[in-house]
Amino acid sequence: MSNNNLMPKIEITTNFSDTVNEAYKDVAQKPLQSGSKAVSTLLDFFNNTILYPMQKYNLYAENKLNNFARELQEKALKIPNENLIEPKVNILGPSIEALKYNLDEEHIKEMFTNILISDIDNRKNKKIHPSFIEIVKQLSSEDAKDLKFLKEIGKNDLPIMNIKYNLTTSGFFFPTKNIFLIHDNDVYDSDVIVINNLVRLNLITIDYAHCLTNKEIYEQGFNKIKPYFDIPKNSNVKELGYDKGILSFTQFGKDFIDICLS
Repeated sequence: MSNNNLMPKIEITTNFSDTVNEAYKDVAQKPLQSGSKAVSTLLDFFNNTILYPMQKYNLYAENKLNNFARELQEKALKIPNENLIEPKVNILGPSIEALKYNLDEEHIKEMFTNILISDIDNRKNKKIHPSFIEIVKQLSSEDAKDLKFLKEIGKNDLPIMNIKYNLTTSGFFFPTKNIFLIHDNDVYDSDVIVINNLVRLNLITIDYAHCLTNKEIYEQGFNKIKPYFDIPKNSNVKELGYDKGILSFTQFGKDFIDICLS
C-alpha cells in the first residue's frame, strides 16, 4: 500500500468535528444519492464505515475514497431495479472492512467490489459464500493477477509443464515448474508460490498424473522453451526434459471467479 506519510492530508482545524462532518455531507453524500434502497444501503455503509473514518484519521486522500465510492455506485446502478435486493450483513460488513486496507490494490479491490455488487443482485447473490471474502483476504496482488489471467484464457483444462534436467546417474531436478502453455503454445511462467497458494485455497488443481489428449501441444511448447535452458557444463545432467500436466479450476474456483472476477 502507499506510504501514508506521502498522501495528501485533509486540513484539520480547531473545529475538527464540524470540518469532517461538512466534508462528509458535501463531498460524499450528495454524489451518492440513489432512489434504490439497496444501493443506498450499500453506499451509506461504505460512507459510514470507510469514507468518514478515513477522512477523520487522514489515512487516505479524500479524492481516492470519493472516486471509489462513485465507481461502486456506477456498478450498482447497472443492476435492474427488479433485481436489486438488500445486502446481507455477513457479506457487506466483512467486505467493507477488508476494503479499508486494499484500496490501492487494484485486483484485490476489484474482487471485493464485485462481491459487494453481486450481493445486492438477486441473479448472483445465491452464489456468494462468506468464505469468498476470507479467500480474497489471503490473495496477494500477484495471486489475484494470475487468477484473472487464467480466467481470461477461457479454458478449464490448461496444459502445464515442469521443465526438468534428467541426470546421467538417476533422477532429475527441476529448474522451473508450472509453465502454462497458452495462445498458440505461447508460454507463461508463473511463480510457484502463487500456484501453491491457489491450490491451497482450492481454486485450482494441478495434475501431473494426467495430460491432455493432444500431446503435440506440450512438445511444441517445450521446443519454444528449450533454447532458454543450457545443459550445465561439467555436470551429471544428461538432457533437458519435461513433465506434462493439466491445470484446472475446481467447481468452487469457478463459482469464486464467476462472482469475484465477473
